[in-house]
Amino acid sequence: MRKLLLLFFAFSLVISSGWAADPYDGKRLLEQANALLSVRSKEATHEENLKIYEGMGYLRGFTDMALFGEMIKGGQPLYSLPDNGVTPLQMAQLVKKYLGNHPEMLKKSAAEVMYFVLIDAFPKK
Repeated sequence: MRKLLLLFFAFSLVISSGWAADPYDGKRLLEQANALLSVRSKEATHEENLKIYEGMGYLRGFTDMALFGEMIKGGQPLYSLPDNGVTPLQMAQLVKKYLGNHPEMLKKSAAEVMYFVLIDAFPKK
């Protein structure tokens, strides 16, 4: 199991380092977060719905994987998630805030952005 986690971590580093082309960057993540946040106040268009579903899937998947990683207890997490978890809407708000404060991250991979969002929002205890 530890080897599997190390392999996953190494793969994450390869993707975030730019060795592999990743069209899912911070800019796209921000667009999806904004679409998710805007749907609360109005009817979404078909295009917005596509962004919302893709964004929710990514945010939910990443957050679930982060919770799973903490449950393994094999390594030292760089952040400390709340006991009750984080919803996709909360993650969208955190992504929007973080990228608003760090526009240089818009060109980074979404995975790298998410790691920094979690580290910023939920510092290690």
